[in-house]
Amino acid sequence: MKKLLPVILSFLAPFAAFANTLTVDAGELSVSSPWAVIFQNYNGVPAQYTGIYKTGLIGTVNADEDGIFSATYLGSEASDNNRFSFTTPGGASLTKQDAVGKTISASVKAGVVGFQFIDSTANDAAIVINGKRAPNYASFAILDSNKSVTIGTNTMKFDYILGFNDGYRGDADFDDFVVGVKLKSSSPQPPAPVPLPAAAWLFGSAVIGFVAVSNRRKV
Repeated sequence: MKKLLPVILSFLAPFAAFANTLTVDAGELSVSSPWAVIFQNYNGVPAQYTGIYKTGLIGTVNADEDGIFSATYLGSEASDNNRFSFTTPGGASLTKQDAVGKTISASVKAGVVGFQFIDSTANDAAIVINGKRAPNYASFAILDSNKSVTIGTNTMKFDYILGFNDGYRGDADFDDFVVGVKLKSSSPQPPAPVPLPAAAWLFGSAVIGFVAVSNRRKV
């Protein structure tokens, strides 16, 4: 039995090592000071990926902890030159010329996430910073949460879907520039407990049982 024990442990070791490589993503976003908004005519490219929305929340998007905040372009309905960007100097941005599915990311601290929607079209110029509605009509809404979106063969899950209503006063439909956002924790997380496959335990039990029977026969 003593001779076989190292063999059994060496067999089980790879399973234990595999278990220790798995981690849990605990990143989270939340919304503060929300109030409901009702609208219509959500259409165009965004609806192909997100479905159609008629309600949402106006509010501030917050990071519950430090992490990597990412935003993915999900389409635009408007003719205006709208875009999404981080508010940090030289921060990355998404534009309507980008391919649907393009993603940008940035490190953020816990608290209000620094991003903005911008309508740079002449006569309708508007900048909406997270949590602050522009003085000339523009705003963005939180349209959905924990939403999975499929683009081609790629399925992505977002904490929130955000829809921008630009400075054009001809409609109010929050589909002028749509992004999916999520937060991934930058804090080290403990390994998730992973049970060993049943086959490993059965094999180990069988070997131990075989050795026990053999020892009895020798007595």
